[in-house]
Amino acid sequence: MKRKYDREHVKDEHTTPTTDNTPIENAPTDDASTGFIVDSEYFENVLRLLREVVQKQNQLEQRLNNEMVTKAEFAAHNKMLSEVKVATKKIEVCVCKMTGEASDPIRDEIASMMPMATMAAVLEVEEKLTDPNYTQAMKTYLLKIKAFSDDVDVVVKHLFTDKLLYSFNWEGKWQKRALAELTLVDKVLSDIYKTLGVAGFEKNMRKSVGLSHNRLRQKKFLKKQKK
Repeated sequence: MKRKYDREHVKDEHTTPTTDNTPIENAPTDDASTGFIVDSEYFENVLRLLREVVQKQNQLEQRLNNEMVTKAEFAAHNKMLSEVKVATKKIEVCVCKMTGEASDPIRDEIASMMPMATMAAVLEVEEKLTDPNYTQAMKTYLLKIKAFSDDVDVVVKHLFTDKLLYSFNWEGKWQKRALAELTLVDKVLSDIYKTLGVAGFEKNMRKSVGLSHNRLRQKKFLKKQKK
């Protein structure tokens, strides 16, 4: 039987929605309410942005997987993360315009909460996932982040901050909380990665948690070096 997380043991924490007001390029459209014209130049721009995201994420992974980085490299990592966020947002808006997809209030609410930084936020999401509409909106949101990648860490980094994820591991050993017991992971995330199979999904989740814990330890080390 799964353990139930107790709200009484969670501090009254609040998450602050983040917004990104970065200007985006206007997409070419026609005047008809049912038509949408996308020229080759616009489509190539979307692909360019996607390649930019992939390239920067690969650069980050290669550098962060090193044992130590300098202060200057750490600052560069933060800059690249910011650029990835901007490029990803541009792609999402471009795709929505191309497909004519309307904004969804529930998905907008989900996006404003991510990545979750507190257990209070996790408990709130867990409670809302009892609503089928919210569950479907969450799957749609995560599928957009996942895109064509089978790398579970791509989505996990959007769901949890490294600091929050440090209090978790897969099975809840060593006084950690169990990711496997969260509905968000057990029902939602596993479903969008169902092609990996049960064992493959668990293996990738464990790997993602390990990478997150290493990133946090590295950040703490660099913080001590600054003092």
